[in-house]
Order: sequence, then C-alpha cells, then structure tokens
Amino acid sequence: ALRLRVKDVDFSRRELMIREAKGNKDRVTVMPAAVVESLTRHVDSWRRAQHFATHMVWPVVPCSFGGV
Repeated sequence: ALRLRVKDVDFSRRELMIREAKGNKDRVTVMPAAVVESLTRHVDSWRRAQHFATHMVWPVVPCSFGGV
C-alpha cells in the first residue's frame, strides 16, 4: 500500500490493483468494505485541494529588473 495510486483503485468494483507484486506480476484484489467510505472521502478531499492549488490566482507583484 506504500505505492497505491488513485488509478489503481476501482470503487465501483471494489478492487485494488497491486503492481509488481511477488514474482514482479500485477495482481487484482478485493478492497475491504470497511475502507471504501473513508478512502472515497480522502480521495475527494485530495482532489478538491489539488483543484484549489492549481486554480488559485496569485497576486501580481510589480518588480523591476533595472533601468536603461
């Protein structure tokens, strides 16, 4: 779970993709029902934070790089 990515989680089918598992193979496993709600909330809050961070308008500060 240290390298779990959002694209490796399928909430509709409750599946987790485990990449490079034993034998360097990819595997699919069942996501426990106990973690579905909390993981969904975490992903949603992360997406909102990313959206805010990328669409934030920074104040324009005039600066001068010297004169002629």
